[in-house]
Amino acid sequence: MYSPHLYDGSESEKRKEMGDYFSDAWDKEDTLFSLLKDESSLFEQPEPTRNPLVFYYGHSAEFYINKLVMSGILKQVERIDPQLEDTVSLGVFNMPGDTLKHQFDILEPHKVKRYRDRARETVMKVIATTPFPITSKDSYWAILMGIEHQRVHIETTSVLMRQLTLSKIKQSNQYAPQSMASVENKLINVPKGAIQFGKNQQDPYFGWDSEYGRKEVTVSSFQASQTLVSNGEYMAFVSDNGYQCRQFWSKEGWQWKVAQNRVCPSFWCENKDGRYFLRIVTEIVELPLDWPVEVSQYEATAFCTWKSLNEGGAFRLPSESEWRQMLAVSTGGQVPSQANHQMQRLSPVPVNRFQHGDFFDMMGNVWQWTCSLFEKLDGFEPHSLYDNYSAPYFNDYMMLMGGSFMSTGAYMMPSTRNAFKPYFTQHAGFRYVKGGVHHVER
Repeated sequence: MYSPHLYDGSESEKRKEMGDYFSDAWDKEDTLFSLLKDESSLFEQPEPTRNPLVFYYGHSAEFYINKLVMSGILKQVERIDPQLEDTVSLGVFNMPGDTLKHQFDILEPHKVKRYRDRARETVMKVIATTPFPITSKDSYWAILMGIEHQRVHIETTSVLMRQLTLSKIKQSNQYAPQSMASVENKLINVPKGAIQFGKNQQDPYFGWDSEYGRKEVTVSSFQASQTLVSNGEYMAFVSDNGYQCRQFWSKEGWQWKVAQNRVCPSFWCENKDGRYFLRIVTEIVELPLDWPVEVSQYEATAFCTWKSLNEGGAFRLPSESEWRQMLAVSTGGQVPSQANHQMQRLSPVPVNRFQHGDFFDMMGNVWQWTCSLFEKLDGFEPHSLYDNYSAPYFNDYMMLMGGSFMSTGAYMMPSTRNAFKPYFTQHAGFRYVKGGVHHVER
């Protein structure tokens, strides 16, 4: 489901829409956790820089209660389980070597499940009774923020499950057919254009604080790959010893690659015969050459350097503004009517499946890395209910655009400005560009 329009319809219609939108997010999260084979899997920590899965099982529910208390809709005495809430409100990221795992031993699964049930009942009651309107300055915003936060964590939790030992997760047939056929990529001309982006407070859809403000950029003409880089196209880089040649990598990227002992993308698996397979959320399948490759920003940048040295010319990742110019010329800046998103399946699909103007997959399938740092827009103000959502990560994280097969709600809006560390594992790939200038600020 898409994030609801805030103003159209009567109050009773909006309450029903909000209730349905909330229930859809909650049910999707329940469905995701139902893929675990047993409760012991909740205490697995498949990614060392993040908490055990049991933390995320309780975190989304706690976030609703926390923000409802902060907004004044609920009182402190109406907190459901303060000890549990304090435990699952800790930071969602850990640094390697942190010893926080033992702190989550008190999260008995049946108690977390009971907490989730009570939190769901509380939120549904709040949706039915809290006074309107719904704007970023009103208390009702806490509900919508909670729903969008839950949808964000559905996606990031699915990445953790994709890293979980396969024996601990149930199989599912909710993925696309595999193909061993490669897809030929080509460059498409993108005209010069003036790009303006950033929300104002009257925007009729939810936005995170990093989306508010304004930026105006003149983008020079350039060329961009018609499709996302596929596993087949990326295979040429791997086969050409791309992971062994220092010259293709940035200093930071090479240090990360060596530390991780990385010889191919993280979701690729090589067997004794030298054949590659792909780990998707619930399965391992033979590597589909026509699906988009999923890599870190370091790996995407190394591929572009390799391509530049092998073919001539300066290939690179697009900037955020260049991506927005591509979206403008392909879809008019709108969400395409057909794309691989909204959890229709638990995998990518071929890179030539969904065409958007002259391009494929401008939105959906996998997130697209850019060369842009995550920066605040002119006029940025942190939201009072979540003042550390964006501000701590400016000028440190790298921008991703377009959403993935697991993206729902506001994550599938063109205004979304997602960002992660360049080495983070996500459902993220890339397309490359050539020529142009890294935009000129007006």
